[in-house]
Amino acid sequence: MKRQESAPTLDPIVLKRKKKIKKHLGFTALAVFPLFFFLPDLAIFDFLPDFIGYIILLCGLSQLRDLNDYLGNAYDRFYKIAWISAARFLSFFVTLGLVTPQERPDTMLLIAFVFGIFDFIFLIPAWRDLFEGISYLVTRCDGVTFDVVLRKPKTVRRNNPKKGLRRGDKIERKPYHRIEGIRKLTIFFVGMKTVLNVLPEFAALTADTEISTVFRLYDYIAFLRGGAMIAVVAVGIVWFVRMVRFARAVKKDLVFIEFYREKYRTDVLTKEHIFVHRHLQNALFLASIAVVFRVDIRMDHMHMIPDALMAILLLISAALLGMHVAGRRKFTVAAIVYAVCSFAVGLFEYYFYYNYSVTSIQTSEESRRVFSMLCGAKLAEQVLFVGMFVLFLVLLRSVVRSHTGFAVTEQETRTPSEKIRSIHKDLEKQLKISLVFAAVTAVSKALLIFLALETRPECTLEWLPAVDILVSAVFAFFTIRTVRAIYSQVEYRFMLL
Repeated sequence: MKRQESAPTLDPIVLKRKKKIKKHLGFTALAVFPLFFFLPDLAIFDFLPDFIGYIILLCGLSQLRDLNDYLGNAYDRFYKIAWISAARFLSFFVTLGLVTPQERPDTMLLIAFVFGIFDFIFLIPAWRDLFEGISYLVTRCDGVTFDVVLRKPKTVRRNNPKKGLRRGDKIERKPYHRIEGIRKLTIFFVGMKTVLNVLPEFAALTADTEISTVFRLYDYIAFLRGGAMIAVVAVGIVWFVRMVRFARAVKKDLVFIEFYREKYRTDVLTKEHIFVHRHLQNALFLASIAVVFRVDIRMDHMHMIPDALMAILLLISAALLGMHVAGRRKFTVAAIVYAVCSFAVGLFEYYFYYNYSVTSIQTSEESRRVFSMLCGAKLAEQVLFVGMFVLFLVLLRSVVRSHTGFAVTEQETRTPSEKIRSIHKDLEKQLKISLVFAAVTAVSKALLIFLALETRPECTLEWLPAVDILVSAVFAFFTIRTVRAIYSQVEYRFMLL
């Protein structure tokens, strides 16, 4: 049985891309991250958002992750916890905006408890894998000095005839291993911080006066939270200092740093497909997240989430795709114009509904004039969205043609090139369908403007917002499905590299 394979090749854009090895392999991030993490949370509010620290840490681990599997697993877990931390940060504002004061204690308890469970599932294993990975690097490098710290001999204070020791004798102490020590302290601090962030919120169970008629622990919630925060800060300062010292010790060990800089240069940088695959994977993931924000959740005619956020995520996705395919510049210009227009329309919409009402359109000339300007701005916004999305689909089509289509044939009538063309044709067809759904969402959002013109009770268009949400959800679902299909073909193509 003959087996024919069409081997994937890398495009010229990739081969010209320059790579730089970080001076300290990213260990500087270990000294910066504690600045965001050592402070406690006030219920579910984070004074210095942890997800910013996680982004810095992920940037630091971006090269270390390729040196062994432990560090790779740590990177993956920190990546997940970064998204969870961002969701935790947003949940505070959602709770303040949507939850009534009577229901707020129970809601904060539920949110704190759920995110605490996520910390135990992802965060503690992430730190464990990180230090296991660093320990593995130490064992593979001769001459490392930062891990083992020799202790001063201990002086005997009293005579001990049983052990043959006299007062003033010197006893050698076991050397201190920095990695093991900071690993234990980090896991202890993470567990302690997680528990103390959640524990005071259980006082919400006594907030209901009908249940707790004798003693209301929630009346002392400020003292409970304050005590927990003081304990976290006390241990957090110790952990912060130890982490900074550990990072500085690693950076000063030039033997260790230079050994793995060279190893990264010879063992990792020579495998260009690793970076191509990684960039495409991240770009397609961001594109999937971005289209979800096309679904508009409104409250009092206002967007809960700005439409410009979708453009920002697509810009990041296009920046990654642009490293390996052409056409990024046109899309970047279109996305920036759409983001600025969308932000301006949002402000204009807020101005209109703050100063005027829906009914004033029929009675006030000034209101009608401002509303007409708003209609024109929103129509222009939707036209810009369609144009931006067309250019992004052009980028995805380039990905389809350059990085998909790994064909394996076994006694088939079609040749590998014919099968690849068939794969490309099917993916491009799905991209066109996504464009149709994008245009439909633009039309549905443009029609929403007529809701404000309708004032007669016997003829209403109140069903349009629900239709818009449904159409946008279908668009997001089909586009994510298309992006996943492209991602699967990318995986097939790079599987054997």
